[in-house]
Amino acid sequence: MIRIASLPAAALATLAACDTAPGTPVETAPQEDTCNADQLSDDIGRNVGELEITATGPVRTLGPNDARTMDFVPERLNLEVDAEGNLVRAFCG
Repeated sequence: MIRIASLPAAALATLAACDTAPGTPVETAPQEDTCNADQLSDDIGRNVGELEITATGPVRTLGPNDARTMDFVPERLNLEVDAEGNLVRAFCG
């Protein structure tokens, strides 16, 4: 027989297992480079305005406090920059 009181505790335990802290990177399988992000691996730390970027699709620049949508567009090149506009990370999506 299942106790009614134990159901909320089990549900909370299940939800807690799925939760990640804000800012915690989520590990994912390696993604195919569908947007030419690999071309920028040597440019980490350089100012984005000085870079020659060859993109096959749209380009999105993301600052440290910018709002982000959660949609995934494989051909979109995302340029994550610091407060000074220096490239921190380039990735597809």
